[in-house]
Amino acid sequence: LGKNALNPGGRNGRFLPGLQGMDGSYWRSIFGDALRAARQWSAEQARSEGILSALVEFHSRLQSLSVANSMQRSIVGVLDTEGTVPCLRAKHLRGMENLLSALQSCITRFEALQVELAELHANVWQRHGKCMAQPETQAVQPVSTVVGAGLGLASRIVLMAPPLQCLEWLQELDKTYSGELLLKLQLFDSISYEMEPARLGQVVRLWNVQPHVRSAPLERLEALVMSLSDQEKQ
Repeated sequence: LGKNALNPGGRNGRFLPGLQGMDGSYWRSIFGDALRAARQWSAEQARSEGILSALVEFHSRLQSLSVANSMQRSIVGVLDTEGTVPCLRAKHLRGMENLLSALQSCITRFEALQVELAELHANVWQRHGKCMAQPETQAVQPVSTVVGAGLGLASRIVLMAPPLQCLEWLQELDKTYSGELLLKLQLFDSISYEMEPARLGQVVRLWNVQPHVRSAPLERLEALVMSLSDQEKQ
């Protein structure tokens, strides 16, 4: 999809019966809400990556302060005679607890955003229930729709993707963040004070990569919203 994805009019376009109230302005609003949630997710992701970076540092220091390893005891033996090592270890444990608590707050926010997207998806399906009864030949063809109505602008008829296609795009976004949330919950549960540094590094890398979140679905929705917005300005 590009800025020319929507073209005014067109002999191939058609209005589907029973879809009043789900015009181009409606879809622009729906996808705009979905994109706002995705941007908030990205902001929370950046915050969580900073927390994990600090967590790795604290975990590394905690490992070096462990009195369970004889080599480490010999290195910090002078400090340990004064009871400094146990004190430092306790401080780093509290630091890790605080960081894990902050990461839990990120998880809570991720959950709220995923619920927001899931509810948006469910509400659109409910409103669009009549579309499921449409013949498949209509459901996969471009449809004529209205933009601009109710915004103080002259309404315009444009050609855009069929409603079922729009719903599939929204469903794809819902599944994307549902899958990523599940992965983050699993990664969070795997973090412990005594885990091997290499394993913690793997957890952090997988968290930061976000394998379920791809740019293509977001770019497609952004292009569609921009196209609808541009049509309303004309």
